[in-house]
Amino acid sequence: MDAAITQLDDVRTTVAVPDVDVVIGTGTEWREAVDDIAWEPGDVLVLGSGAAGPLAQVFLGTAASKILRHAPVPVMIVPRHTSP
Repeated sequence: MDAAITQLDDVRTTVAVPDVDVVIGTGTEWREAVDDIAWEPGDVLVLGSGAAGPLAQVFLGTAASKILRHAPVPVMIVPRHTSP
């Protein structure tokens, strides 16, 4: 989880982001992770894309597709950051 927080902090240095709270849901399955968050009106779920290669640019993985369809709030999918 520390790696995810570090990545989020890196994104904040390159993208103009309003002052927001970052909450990370955890679980062994996608449903548990989504349900782990106490969602409130105005919240947005930001989901990182996987590392499936070129196909990931066209298709979402199974878990991402399910989260997108069943999320209780709007979802934004961001590409995985790769190091040079």
